[in-house]
Amino acid sequence: VFLSFGGGNEFVPSAFGGGNTMNSSKNSVTVMEVIRILGPFPNVRNTLLGRITNISKIATTNADNEYNSVKIVYDSMMDGLGKEIK
Repeated sequence: VFLSFGGGNEFVPSAFGGGNTMNSSKNSVTVMEVIRILGPFPNVRNTLLGRITNISKIATTNADNEYNSVKIVYDSMMDGLGKEIK
């Protein structure tokens, strides 16, 4: 099972994923991610807002097993100061 969510900033050199928190309601998703930057720099907190667009069941090769697939589309990303990141 592969689970990945967030803005992708943890892949920037000298930045490390500090943690993600995901909250969801029926059709919306809020992800708060913390990025830790190497050196004497403060942590960065981003908030991603989006929606759930597709939920489906996917069968495996073993007929007894199946799993759910969820597609999340982010509509906006806000930095720790409340500015929208484009």
